[in-house]
Amino acid sequence: MPKTISLALLVLFAVTAGLPAQDEQNDVWDNKPLGPTVPVPPIGPPRVNRELKDNRVSQKLPGAPVLLAENGRARAAIVIPAESDDRQYIAAKRAAELLQAKVLASSQATLPIVNNGDPQPFRIENGKLRVTANNDVFDYAVLIGDNRFAAENGIAAKDLPEEGFLLKVVDNAICIVGDYDSAIYAVIDLLEQHGFRCLWPGELGTITPKLPIFAVQPIQVSDAPALHQRHMRSPDTYKPRPWNLPPERQDWFTPAELGPYDDYGDRPLAGLYNLKFAPRHMQHWAPAKADWSLWHRLGGSRRVGAGHSYGYAWEKYGKDHLDYFALLKNGSRHPLPVNKPHRFQLCYSNPEVIEAIANDRIEALKAGAATASLSPNDGGGGNAPCMCVRCRKLDIANAAPITLPSGDPYVAISDRHFHCFNQMTEKIIAAVPDARVAVIAYSQYQNAPLATEIHPKLIVGFVGLSYHDADYNQNCREHWNRWANKAMQLYWRPNLFYGTKGILAVYATELAQDIKHLFRTGMIGTDIDTFGQDWATLGLNYYMVPKLLWNPAADPEAIIQDYCQAGFGPAAAAIREYFAEVEKISQRAAREVSARAKAQAMADADNDDPAKGRLHWAAFSAAYSKEDYDRLYAILDRAQQAAGADEAVVQRIDFLRAGVKFTAIRARAFDVCFQNPGSQEEKIAAVNAQYDFFKTLYLKYPFAVNVAFLGWWDGNTWTRQGLKITPENALLDR
Repeated sequence: MPKTISLALLVLFAVTAGLPAQDEQNDVWDNKPLGPTVPVPPIGPPRVNRELKDNRVSQKLPGAPVLLAENGRARAAIVIPAESDDRQYIAAKRAAELLQAKVLASSQATLPIVNNGDPQPFRIENGKLRVTANNDVFDYAVLIGDNRFAAENGIAAKDLPEEGFLLKVVDNAICIVGDYDSAIYAVIDLLEQHGFRCLWPGELGTITPKLPIFAVQPIQVSDAPALHQRHMRSPDTYKPRPWNLPPERQDWFTPAELGPYDDYGDRPLAGLYNLKFAPRHMQHWAPAKADWSLWHRLGGSRRVGAGHSYGYAWEKYGKDHLDYFALLKNGSRHPLPVNKPHRFQLCYSNPEVIEAIANDRIEALKAGAATASLSPNDGGGGNAPCMCVRCRKLDIANAAPITLPSGDPYVAISDRHFHCFNQMTEKIIAAVPDARVAVIAYSQYQNAPLATEIHPKLIVGFVGLSYHDADYNQNCREHWNRWANKAMQLYWRPNLFYGTKGILAVYATELAQDIKHLFRTGMIGTDIDTFGQDWATLGLNYYMVPKLLWNPAADPEAIIQDYCQAGFGPAAAAIREYFAEVEKISQRAAREVSARAKAQAMADADNDDPAKGRLHWAAFSAAYSKEDYDRLYAILDRAQQAAGADEAVVQRIDFLRAGVKFTAIRARAFDVCFQNPGSQEEKIAAVNAQYDFFKTLYLKYPFAVNVAFLGWWDGNTWTRQGLKITPENALLDR
């Protein structure tokens, strides 16, 4: 074939393949933005200013109490809808089983559960319900779900708002109706009225009052959540694979036996392996956490998620479309390193990328995906955003300064991204009109764009607020306020509990005020990461969040007081003092982290120090002084004295004490390795002392600190310092 024809065919192929037309200079890397300079709008009054309103309405009714149990004898039966696969039946059954279990634990009586089938288990005699169950006739009843008796008394789920419930005592019956899962919320409300609580997962954190006579006064309660997405995600998706091993292998496992590794969900498994724990040591975690989450009404009727989305892109497009990927400083579009495709970045100014990603999302939606996520991959591994000429033309010259992964200064790339996200959204909505399209405002595009408006159908998840750095938190508040006047739909997706890596911190009051502000200014839901489950050190913060997500009008101090009173009874005053003291230390630590971060940023401007990334956690832990520890231990000693012979309260105080001890030991390891580096021998001793404590703590109080997650995290924390940990005690080099 003649060379001229071959060349022509090659050109034709390039055109027909849809490769973007690029000028010769497009692949020139530079750290100079090429977009215009635009006015920076001031932070004006919020576009949305919602009222904080408590939806819960409770009123006393005339009449006599409904007896559930009396001296170990069941006095009521629970009636649920006729058995079916219907969501209402399933929800009612779960609610009934929870009520049954709690009454049994409290009163030593088992309330029977019967289906409202044909023949019906209840009848009306002289205006009173009579329920037949197990050949016994009960004078009192709990009716869960729609039924004839409830309907005759004007009680029906269809009349309720989304996720709303109604609990009403009618004569000798308690009628409960709800919007599917909200029936169980009504049961939880009823139980909390009688002193039941779930402070943290597991038996120790569960408060079960002893009620020989369990009587419900005539009341009517209705409630519904302010937010319909109340999600807190955690790295504890402890999959069932390991406990399916044969019995002889239940005490140990190898990573290969875990099957395909999920970098997020399997982190605790890897951590347990590092710590030499067996699979059986963590079987309790998932169900206990699920019980806690249900009790606190997490979840909701809506679900929008926008995680990092393009881990598949290299495998699908890398071979034939290298131009889809970011231009790096080395002049290549070949991502680094090649073994981390979930870190690769795309060239978002390439129109073919916009078309390809939109089509991928349309295909996923039609296959059943709940949300079309447009979020770029997470950073790291040397993968910077694309710095080609075309991308840089989309970047506003006077946007906020940032530092690229290459170490070079640049500007925030929010306008670039949202210019492209808008185009993707338009294409997706045109194909799937009712689609939920979402993206997170994160990292180098956390700031609201200066010149680009946001597509009204694009849902933005704001990644910000983390209470270990005071300056960062204040900057996040300003960013949120700008976003609140930019995006039509905004949800909160913070790395909220990630910042201290298990170190003791209380910021419940400050957190509550922020949630109230976010709600007032337009927050439609949450997707909170990372709910690490360090209950002895961060538990009060965890307790506060779902209360405020359900009811942003709730009083934070009343929530804290309830936590202290329910869990610590005669020691409640001392425990409230303890939390107040920790909150003061935490605020001081957050300020010190900010100051240290500024100094370190200047000192390490040209230094690729592996310790740099651990600065925040090390600095936060360093804020605790010997005097702080002495003061906290003294308060807990007084609490123990006040507890007297109440064994459960004494144990809960010891649970908190373990959190203080964990903090002191972990702070020592951070100090020796990062703050004031010691000898290799001192480092090894400090780190191994930490892991020795991990093991004893986990066996005594498995919910105190999530040592499984920390075991995974620390596999990177110490070894990046070149520290080899003795495998006899803890970490294996992996």
